[in-house]
Amino acid sequence: MHLPENFESTPWLESPLRTPVGTLLLAGTLRNSRGIGSGRMRILGSHALVLLLRGSGRYRDARGERALLSPGDVIHVFPELPHAYGPGPEEEWDEIYVVFEGPVFSTLRQHGLLSGDRPVDRCPSVVDAYAQLKALFDPPERQGPLNPMKALGGFLSFLFETAGNPASGRSGPEEDPVMAMAIGLLTGPQEGRWLTTAETAQRVGLSEETFRKRFARAVGLPPARFQKQKKIERACAALYHGPRSLKQLAADLGFFDEFHFSKAFRQVVGQPPSTYRRRLAGE
Repeated sequence: MHLPENFESTPWLESPLRTPVGTLLLAGTLRNSRGIGSGRMRILGSHALVLLLRGSGRYRDARGERALLSPGDVIHVFPELPHAYGPGPEEEWDEIYVVFEGPVFSTLRQHGLLSGDRPVDRCPSVVDAYAQLKALFDPPERQGPLNPMKALGGFLSFLFETAGNPASGRSGPEEDPVMAMAIGLLTGPQEGRWLTTAETAQRVGLSEETFRKRFARAVGLPPARFQKQKKIERACAALYHGPRSLKQLAADLGFFDEFHFSKAFRQVVGQPPSTYRRRLAGE
């Protein structure tokens, strides 16, 4: 099979394919896509996969990950992670997209198959990947009561096959040892507490203003917003794993109180932590 010569933007799903463990919400192809967040990063609120079929472009996110993309690269979008991707001014971009959610994907993330530290993987063959994904959503494959589960299983198989294959052109702030150190300091508590921006700047040997500007250029977010993102990522994992109260989580993550924690959580995830916890429990 070859990629179609007359490639058009086509939705592959008329309605979501729902199962008890996961849902495929949207799928299809986009021709001459301009991507997402060319001016600023966005938060999707769901998982998504984007396979670059033709053209070239770039990916960046709030964790500081950067990649130059070519056909065969697979972008993994995470619900709470600000990101941007797409072609440059003189570039073109055709893609397959799949938007999905559900506990099975949270489990894969907990075990590292889906990882924000590796937002771009690579498939061995664009043609084979196109055929594999398209077959999941062709109408004949969606007949019968077992069809959503079969489609989900096929999609999980695609994730397994591409996971861990290095992207074609990954680069990031880890090339700058000062910014790499700053990211490490802001990503989690140090000596039992979370550092402020001023304290982080001091530890890496920069003035606070210089540090803010340099960090924002390298990572795409101011250091305070980057750290808030990291705190909320930890909160999501904690809500998934255990019964800690929101008050205890707020204290553990260095928020002033439960109100400020809930406000930050809603800003990043799009819903309050109490609602997020109920969704994880299937309520």
